[in-house]
Amino acid sequence: MKSLIPLLFAFIAMCLPHAAAADRVALIIGVDDYQSDTIPNLDGALRDARLMAQTLEKMHTPFEVILLEDPSLNETLDSL
Repeated sequence: MKSLIPLLFAFIAMCLPHAAAADRVALIIGVDDYQSDTIPNLDGALRDARLMAQTLEKMHTPFEVILLEDPSLNETLDSL
């Protein structure tokens, strides 16, 4: 019986990352086109946001990714 305890702990340790995967959510917001006269538009924020989303989705324990591209304020607030 004592020899099974280390195996049981090893099995539980292997299962933990998979159980935690369901709780890994990332909200990524990329904005290149600001709807403001005082904030200049950006070049590359959308590209960076897409790359980050792809990276998080391909991890060993992936994230559920919510990617917003040039969202309005209301779209951003609704996603929270």
